[in-house]
Amino acid sequence: MAKLMMISADTHAGPAPHEYADWLDPKYRDGVDDLIKHTEWFQSIAFEAAPDEAARKIVDTRGVMASGGMSGVWDPARRLAELEAEGFVAELIFPGDPSTIGMYFSNLNRPCSAEYRAAGVKAHNRWLAEFCSYAPGRMLGVAQMEPWPDIQACVRDVAWAKQAGMGAVSMPRFTGIEENQPPVTSPQWEPFWQACVDNDIAVSFHVGHLHPQGGALEVLEAANMKVTGFQDPATDGIIHYDAGRRPFWQLVLAGVFDRYPTLRATFTEFHCEWIPATLAHLERRFDEVRFSESGLRLPKLRPTDYWRRNCGVAAQLRPYEVALRGQIGTETVMFGTDYPHPEGTWPNTREWLQGLMQGVPEPEVRMILGENAARMYGFDAQALAPHVERVGLEPAELIDEHPVPKQLIDNFQWRSGYLNRAFKYDPDVVEPIIREDEKSVIAAT
Repeated sequence: MAKLMMISADTHAGPAPHEYADWLDPKYRDGVDDLIKHTEWFQSIAFEAAPDEAARKIVDTRGVMASGGMSGVWDPARRLAELEAEGFVAELIFPGDPSTIGMYFSNLNRPCSAEYRAAGVKAHNRWLAEFCSYAPGRMLGVAQMEPWPDIQACVRDVAWAKQAGMGAVSMPRFTGIEENQPPVTSPQWEPFWQACVDNDIAVSFHVGHLHPQGGALEVLEAANMKVTGFQDPATDGIIHYDAGRRPFWQLVLAGVFDRYPTLRATFTEFHCEWIPATLAHLERRFDEVRFSESGLRLPKLRPTDYWRRNCGVAAQLRPYEVALRGQIGTETVMFGTDYPHPEGTWPNTREWLQGLMQGVPEPEVRMILGENAARMYGFDAQALAPHVERVGLEPAELIDEHPVPKQLIDNFQWRSGYLNRAFKYDPDVVEPIIREDEKSVIAAT
């Protein structure tokens, strides 16, 4: 039986803070001291997967946390070693970590001008390209985008990202929020969608998208996560709305997937339980519009058709999300370790997956753990095959019964809400937002 090709569809990396100035254009280095202070503050409030010695004995059985395994956030050699130690052969890399915040461009940064954000984006993308060159074809980065001074800047950056070997480009983070970033429904984005299709590269939406700069800082500080662990709103049983999911129906309503049927759009770290309920909501709304005089010209296909043809979702996954895979579309679901974040699965990914995949049919396990990511982001499965043979896991290691220690499951729950199950979707929250986007599309036509 062939080993599993496992690709993490969500990990994070960034330069060490003392390197920020080396990568930024000299014109934009005047904010570096503040970036470093901000990073230090962020680290002071961040929690760890093993918050004390008792937890460390449960979590860090391989001693990799104690030996500096998190340094792989900027050390590619250590990173590759940690990736392979857990049976993975490749990964998709996003920015963002408490130890290396974005250089002006992140929603976790304090508010910055579009010009400074663009400078930070270019600096990060150069750094990431060099970082990924340590393992070409195995480490694929997600290039960041900032449409400054205009959308054509994004078009050029998309072409650069493809040439640099990136696996995806991030949709600019503040669409409809910042003056230089119109909403996703705007026709002004047409050259960007065309560039993504022309360069055969996926466009990515990661958690944090459509959250304004600085808006989360007070919330993070008040959450006191060092004591409480991961702040997962699903503990109250409600599928909470996250603004970063909004671009899905914006793309559908604006007809983008009709004009660009091969466009690939992925949604990362938004959880998965929102998808079946949101699709059902959009399906109902389509039928209402079809028999009304709203003025909205409906797209050619149904919302569910677009989701399954054009989209993918990546998360570290919890058992209830795997149970929903049929409703979500198994062919759209991808697994990410979220390395090195504490709410992620490292350094216990094997046990995490044993709690997820027991009894799941092997073809579906292969899709979720690697094949879907390979298709979405352009990983070469044939080139990865020798690495799979060398470090990959046997399917039985995950599919067969392997009891996970209760203490470890309790830690997974503390750090990531592993056992949570959101079951209530509130359409009254989402309906006004959908209608607002409908009006935006009508106004643009």
